[in-house]
Amino acid sequence: MRIIQEYMGAVLSNSDMSRLKLALVLFSLLGNSGKTQLLNLLGLFLGTERIINIPIQQMNENSKFTLGSLPDKRLISIGDQTGSEIQDSAIFKQLTGGDPVKIEPKGKQPYSFIFRGGIIIACNNLPGFRDDKGGHVFERLCIIPCEHTIPKEQRDNALLNKMSKELDAIFNWCLEGVQRLIKNDFRLTKSKACNEAREEYRSTLDTVHHYLKENYLITDNKMDMIPKAKLEEDYIKWCSANTLTAVSKRNIKDRMEKNGCPVTKYYGNYYYRYIKEKEEGFKNITEKKDYTSEQMKMIFG
Repeated sequence: MRIIQEYMGAVLSNSDMSRLKLALVLFSLLGNSGKTQLLNLLGLFLGTERIINIPIQQMNENSKFTLGSLPDKRLISIGDQTGSEIQDSAIFKQLTGGDPVKIEPKGKQPYSFIFRGGIIIACNNLPGFRDDKGGHVFERLCIIPCEHTIPKEQRDNALLNKMSKELDAIFNWCLEGVQRLIKNDFRLTKSKACNEAREEYRSTLDTVHHYLKENYLITDNKMDMIPKAKLEEDYIKWCSANTLTAVSKRNIKDRMEKNGCPVTKYYGNYYYRYIKEKEEGFKNITEKKDYTSEQMKMIFG
């Protein structure tokens, strides 16, 4: 809740939200969790003229006319984000990162513009990013798991109207959040639930990251190496065994490097550096509750 308070406060202030380099994602597999009400509440504060809806799939090099209305907007509010695959995430990264995007307002010449407002996404299915090769897009998402579905008998159709009568109190609550955000040098309050949600999301979409996390340790020792051909072959087999779609070998290399494991030539062969296999005992250590002295010796030597 503190993250929502801080993000809402930043949206309602004149803060440069590109400093956060984050879009807020309100995610729940089921509906009726209150996601839309939060977007509607911000609409009461900002007015519809300062809000625009641009699904991520429509943020691409052909959207300069759609993006042309951004200069007078404070919030990109996406209440109908679908879970379909996104081919090009470049514009989304630029908008969240404070980088210039090319826009063409109606009747004007195109020019570069930096969006300094917020982006809030509400969805029941998280989209896939086909073009991301190493986690950069995942770092732009602050995923809030909305896990509590409101029972039908408890739903209040007049809730937004009731909240409209408490805007002063809600604004003060948001102000408290942005003040805390500023004191924390524009870093949102840390949340274990949000971090776990983002990591789970990344593992689901990025099979290379998932494979590494499950089978290897990333180290700071350049002499920790795995033969390139072996790792790639084992990864493809692992994907097949787990009914997952493997990326191309070229993409494997790109993703490995983004995960801190560059390719190097060593004595005539190619290796991924800074990586070693997990010891079998540690792979399975959480699967047993009690160990005999002999088992402990086998694991720890």
